Amino acid sequence: MSESTEPGREQASGDRINPVVFYISAIGIAGFALWTMFFIDSANLVINTTLAWISNSLGWFYFVAIVLYLVFVVAVAFSRFGNLRLGPDHAKPEFNVITWAAMLFAAG
Repeated sequence: MSESTEPGREQASGDRINPVVFYISAIGIAGFALWTMFFIDSANLVINTTLAWISNSLGWFYFVAIVLYLVFVVAVAFSRFGNLRLGPDHAKPEFNVITWAAMLFAAG
């Protein structure tokens, strides 16, 4: 049985990229990087102005979002879902807690 090749449907074989999303993202990232490398003063002004506006206008939203996220995480940890194991019942964690914590801190 062959897979359907209707317009708008991608085949399930292998990993495929969405060319529209990929190329627009790549061009945007490259453009931003080139702008910040070659026009340092204007990039610095725009980025700092934008950061100041976001901090002054949306700082309260950021604070509330972080508090709600922390409350949610602690509530889930202490609920019955806190001991929920992802994967099959017989699966064992590949890394111990200290290794996971080290990876989390290293990543971010």
